[in-house]
Amino acid sequence: MTKTFHLSLLRACNEKCIFCAKAGYPQREIPINECLDMLKQKRREGFGFLYFDGGEPTLRKDLSAICAGALRLGYRRITINTNATLLGDGKFITALSRLPGAKKNILFCVSLHSHKPAVSDRLTGFKGSLGKTLAGLARIKEAGFTFSIYHLITAYNYRDLPGFSRFAADNYPQMLDVNFSFIFPSGSALENKDIYPEISRVAPYFDKAVALLVERNINVNLISCGLVPLCMLKGLEKLFINSYEAENASNSQVADSEKTEDFPFHSSDEILNRKIKPAKCSSCVVTQICGGLWHIYADRYGLAEIKPFRRVPPGAKRTGAEKIMATPEDKLQNILVSVYKARLYGAQRFVFSPGVRKRADFFAVTNFARSLLGIRKNQKRKPPRK
Repeated sequence: MTKTFHLSLLRACNEKCIFCAKAGYPQREIPINECLDMLKQKRREGFGFLYFDGGEPTLRKDLSAICAGALRLGYRRITINTNATLLGDGKFITALSRLPGAKKNILFCVSLHSHKPAVSDRLTGFKGSLGKTLAGLARIKEAGFTFSIYHLITAYNYRDLPGFSRFAADNYPQMLDVNFSFIFPSGSALENKDIYPEISRVAPYFDKAVALLVERNINVNLISCGLVPLCMLKGLEKLFINSYEAENASNSQVADSEKTEDFPFHSSDEILNRKIKPAKCSSCVVTQICGGLWHIYADRYGLAEIKPFRRVPPGAKRTGAEKIMATPEDKLQNILVSVYKARLYGAQRFVFSPGVRKRADFFAVTNFARSLLGIRKNQKRKPPRK
C-alpha cells in the first residue's frame, strides 16, 4: 500500500469557519525550502501520495512552486485540500495547468458543506461563501483536474444531506468521490457545541445520501477524523473499513511546521483519551477496533445511542477462507480491521499467514476472529452445509 504524507502548509487560517481546527497548531507558514526538503526526505522514505492542507493552502502565493517541486520529486498523487474561494479568478488553476504532469497527478478536495447559501454563510462565517466556492469549483472542472467534495455533517445541515447528494451528483457527476465527516472536536468546534448533531437523528438522512450517491456510481468515503462507533454505522460499516485502510498510522504521516508524526485518528493515545466507551461495549464483538464516542459528544447527548454488536452482519454469503497477511511491524488493530473486513465481505473461515501466527498477540487475533464467526472458545465449528 502506498504511503501517504499530509503536510500542513499554513496554520494561520484567516477565515472564521466555526469548525476550523485552529487550536494547538503553530501559527506560521513553513518556508518553501523547508517544505521541499521535507518532501524530498519523505520520498526517500517511500511516501508516494501527498496532501496539502492546514488551514487554507491556496492562501500561499508560492503554492504552484511547491506543487512543481512535489511533481519533480515523483509524488504520484498530490491532493490540495481547499475551500476553493480564492480560485474563482482562474490564476492559480492556470499556473498549475502549465506544470508537466499536473492534470494527471494533482487532485483537489473541495470543502462544500452546503448547497444552500444561507447555511453555507452560517458555517463558513462569511457572506457569499457558496458562490465563491462554486466559482472555484467551476475553474477546477473547466481545467480538467480531478476533484472530490468534502462535506462536514453538522446540526445545521444534516437534514439537507439527501438534497446535497442530489445537488453534487447532478452538477459534478465526474467527481472522484464525496467525503463525509462527522465533527472532530478541536479548535472552534469546542466552543460551538451546538454544531454537534445527535448521530441517531443524522442516520436516516445519511443513509439516504449515501444510497443516492452509490446509485449514481459516485464513490463515498467517511473521513477518519470523523469516525463514529460502528454500531452507529449499521449497514455502512464498509465506510469505516475504507477510511481505516486509507489513513491508518502504518502508512500515513502528518506534519506541520514543528513536528512530524503518525496520522493520529485511529490509534493515537491522545485521540483515544478524548473518547469514551460505556461498560456495555465490553460485550461488543468489535470493541477492539472501535474507539467509542468523543467526550464532548457524550457530555451533550449521553451514551444511550451505543448498541453493542452481538454478531457482525454476515455480508456476502460465501463459503471458503480468507487469508490474513501481516508482518511483525503491523499494529494489532490493523490486523483486526483486516479480519473484520474479510468477515463483512462474507469470509466464513480465516487462514493466517506465518507472520500472524508468530506474533505474541496471535491469541487476540484468533479470539477476535472467533467472535466474528460466532464461535466460542474450544467450540469446534460445524462444517458448512453441502
